[in-house]
Amino acid sequence: MKKHEIELTKYEFNTLKNNSIINAIFSTLLLNSIETKNGNKYLYLTLAELNELTGFVAAEANHAKTPKQEEALGALYEYLDGIEYKIKRNL
Repeated sequence: MKKHEIELTKYEFNTLKNNSIINAIFSTLLLNSIETKNGNKYLYLTLAELNELTGFVAAEANHAKTPKQEEALGALYEYLDGIEYKIKRNL
């Protein structure tokens, strides 16, 4: 299965890592990330893994405990969904 490089800012990565459900389910993927010199992280995910992560991020955004969490997760969902769309359409 082909792995796709997904770049996350430090804030986006910490949004995933600080969410207990996402971190529990995707801990191996998060631990295998590679940090760049500017502090961004790269995740290497198959399309299926990206789809699953995107779904969990959407669900967690919908059930966020604070407006700040909802906003952060919602923005991250939009970003990941856009990447998934581009991959599916070979853009």
